[in-house]
Amino acid sequence: MNKHYILIVTLLLSASFAFGQTIWDGPDMTFTKADNADYTLSANQDSITSNVIITRANSGSIFNIAQENSASNNSPVDTEWAIGTTADINSLTFSSFRSITSGGGGSIQLNHPMVLHLITDDIFIDVQFTSWTSGQNGGGFEYVRSTQPTTGISEEQNKEITLFPNPASDIIRIEGMDTSARVFIHDVTGRRVIDIDEYKGEKIDLLNLQPGIYFVKIDNLSPMKIIKS
Repeated sequence: MNKHYILIVTLLLSASFAFGQTIWDGPDMTFTKADNADYTLSANQDSITSNVIITRANSGSIFNIAQENSASNNSPVDTEWAIGTTADINSLTFSSFRSITSGGGGSIQLNHPMVLHLITDDIFIDVQFTSWTSGQNGGGFEYVRSTQPTTGISEEQNKEITLFPNPASDIIRIEGMDTSARVFIHDVTGRRVIDIDEYKGEKIDLLNLQPGIYFVKIDNLSPMKIIKS
């Protein structure tokens, strides 16, 4: 019998879905990593989601310390970037951070609007760098970015929402939700394979899914990763 191994992520997301996209348009926050600050400490890392945590060593480009140990040509991995804002999301062209910043470790154009796309989480975030230390001078940087919107589900209620059973065989059920919500499952290409307009606690049949990686999205919860063996 096939097993569906499910990793539950507990961060809140926006409830706006357009072609599987989620845009964070909540209040702006500022993240700062000072020159020569220890990038291995969580205080000097911007933990956006469990998949993407941005920091920078004492030189070079920013990188995703959740998935890589240092900056490379593809850093930050699991992200792509564009010049512009999420208001123009459908007309933006995305590429690597290095591509849109002339190498990533040099001079960053400050106060210039960018959009950060978290690929696995499928989240789009507005970002503006407000400071950047060039060269081998400490690796400091600062940016302002949008955050997840405030939703009607409290933090306490969100922590209680789980998938059951875990691991699962052929079916899953979402527990801990007081009201109905929209639920859908998509594959790694963004194609929806299951769509439920009003989920009210019923079992979700996974029997017809082919082996691979899938993501569950629920109104105002972050994606839940499904690995089907």
